[in-house]
Amino acid sequence: MAAEASLLHSTQMHRTTTLSFEYRESHDGDKWLSQVALLLDGVERIGTFDNTSTKYMGMSPRALADQPALMEPSESPHEVILYRCDCGETGCAATVARCYLYEDQVVWDRINWGNPRPSDLKAPTFHDDAIIFDAEQYHDAMGRIRSLADRLQP
Repeated sequence: MAAEASLLHSTQMHRTTTLSFEYRESHDGDKWLSQVALLLDGVERIGTFDNTSTKYMGMSPRALADQPALMEPSESPHEVILYRCDCGETGCAATVARCYLYEDQVVWDRINWGNPRPSDLKAPTFHDDAIIFDAEQYHDAMGRIRSLADRLQP
């Protein structure tokens, strides 16, 4: 089984994506909303999804920093929340992905606008929508998000 997984990963290897972020604040009536826009190769691609009823905004720096599976991915896939409904409530609607470590890479895949099925979180296999990061660069970007969260909400 491990040989099959290794073969699958090597035959479906995608080029790595650079992760960065942009911090934004907005005012909605009497409520201030802070968000982190996740940039893939310098472009916000995930949070720009828009359908007829829901628009998405980035998570707050603290909400991202408080997700251990996102900050320090392991070989076991876990669901992470990348974006939330533009009303500011995480539970209203969310963009979620499966996040895991594979060798020297971090993988986000099975990106969903809503909650994934539990079967989507089983053993790692690159999904068609896989976004792959160099683990060192990924951890550096996540460290900067954690630092931002600590500065804003110690």
